[in-house]
Amino acid sequence: MKRIINFLVLICILFSSIALAEDTRAPLRLGGTITETDYWKNSGIPTARPNYGWDDYMTIVQSDTAPDLYSLHTGSDDFSALKNADMLANLSGSEIIQTWTDRLRPDIKSLVTTEDGIIVGLAEYVFLLPMYWRQDAWDAAGLTKEDVPQSYTALLDFLEKWMERIEEKPEKNICVADMIDSGKNSYVRWLLDMLINSWEMQKYYAGETLNFNTPEFIALLERTQDIGMRLYEMEASEKKRQNKLQLFENYSGGERYNAGRNYGLSHTVPFRITRDQPELMRGMARISIVRMNSEWLSEIIGCMENSLTDRALNGGGNADLLADVQPRLHNPKDGNSPSTVTVGYLADLEHYTGTVCFAPMLTFTMHEAALVKFWTGQLSAEKLASQISESKRDPNK
Repeated sequence: MKRIINFLVLICILFSSIALAEDTRAPLRLGGTITETDYWKNSGIPTARPNYGWDDYMTIVQSDTAPDLYSLHTGSDDFSALKNADMLANLSGSEIIQTWTDRLRPDIKSLVTTEDGIIVGLAEYVFLLPMYWRQDAWDAAGLTKEDVPQSYTALLDFLEKWMERIEEKPEKNICVADMIDSGKNSYVRWLLDMLINSWEMQKYYAGETLNFNTPEFIALLERTQDIGMRLYEMEASEKKRQNKLQLFENYSGGERYNAGRNYGLSHTVPFRITRDQPELMRGMARISIVRMNSEWLSEIIGCMENSLTDRALNGGGNADLLADVQPRLHNPKDGNSPSTVTVGYLADLEHYTGTVCFAPMLTFTMHEAALVKFWTGQLSAEKLASQISESKRDPNK
């Protein structure tokens, strides 16, 4: 009996030594907005969360403390560049992740897979941020679909004509927009958002260097400021505009799925400067990625599979992300205000002929102070164009 006990003790010591040898890996490093902390704790997996500051993923992945798992936002990081640089681990070995990826809408599926179909990112959420034109206000104004601006310059032309119209005969029940920002010159701010995003997206889509300091852009800035300021003076106050029909509305974070209207992308102004450019739609995506050659790949895939299983059981997944979402009440647990996903909204997603563009959009973050000075009339178009062309990632610098 004593020999048996000694043998069992020896076996326990042997297996304990093997277990200790397997646990010599550094803690699994997390970055971005990864939230599955309970999963790691319950699985007995040590984790660390280094402070990466304002650095982008392309920078931190080359550091000594590069994260194993990172939650990336396409508004801040160029996912396509990371994919092309061969920095991301292959997630295709998971049947659950493959099934989830097959459910994605074409634009986002193309984003997270390589040309030969390898999955290099787990798409978590997608948000479309269009500039809508409102059918009820359009009808009340006697406008037709042919009047809808098909570019940013066409939008400025439309507003010029609208000001001529309301100067001759003021509108009692219709306004251009109920602003996302209140205050004087808020129309300049509203137009500037469309201009800068259109410029950024078109340059990114064309593979060109982003540069605002050009005669063309400066002229657009000057015209934006002029029209925005005149329109603000001619239209009613923000308080009065809230009770009017609005011709346009860009997504401001409060309305999901076009606030339950029975249409969506069929009623949008494309993000392009001129009509001869590609028809682009602004999109933001949150994607979980794994560092190439991470020692924790199998454990991370297990966490991803657990998360996807939970989402499937709870009906998770938003309509802008998944191609098989049915008309329903949007679940506020997904992180947004509840709203209805209508048949018309889904049909517009299905038949949209443009391209959802996931370009990084950092200008408003990096140069907020300069932009505020411009739309409040304290900075010239030339100086603004020069300042926002400077490459500064840290908004605090």
